[in-house]
Amino acid sequence: LFSNHTASQAMISAIHHDTWTLVVSRGQSRNPKKRELEQAVAESAQQIEGVNVMMIPHLYDLPRGSESYKQLLEVEGNLIVVSWIYPRAAHWVLDRNGIQGQVGEVELAADDGDHEDGDHEDETSELDRQVGDVVDRMTDLYPRPDRSIHCIDLKVSDDRDALVAEIRRIVGGESAPKD
Repeated sequence: LFSNHTASQAMISAIHHDTWTLVVSRGQSRNPKKRELEQAVAESAQQIEGVNVMMIPHLYDLPRGSESYKQLLEVEGNLIVVSWIYPRAAHWVLDRNGIQGQVGEVELAADDGDHEDGDHEDETSELDRQVGDVVDRMTDLYPRPDRSIHCIDLKVSDDRDALVAEIRRIVGGESAPKD
């Protein structure tokens, strides 16, 4: 009876994807305020139910075969990556190193009109209308795994509470802190 219960729990946990991994990519700077922010975000996120935290060196500085990438490759669930680089760049670096997933929405962004948004999407839409269905899209040829990767740029806010609130929002909201 105990074995069957354990086996059914294993099946349920294999299907259930409530666990998130927060990856805090340390900056290249040794600025103590930046290091304090990284640490504060990591410690606060550890208190959110269902969130595992990994601290890694700066994404740009990691060799492809590094221990950090090996650990990231083992993560099957959704990711939230907090780093000092633009979200699109962070997602690209991860993707090129085998950590793939769908781009997740992040609402916490710079107020100064982030250069990654805006007219580019309008140009892409116009190009799509001109080309139509004739061209195979890379995303159709090489589909991404069905998991989300949300990339948060630490440069948009030095407020730990705002960053943690965004992490809570992404994870699914108002999770109570762990005991």
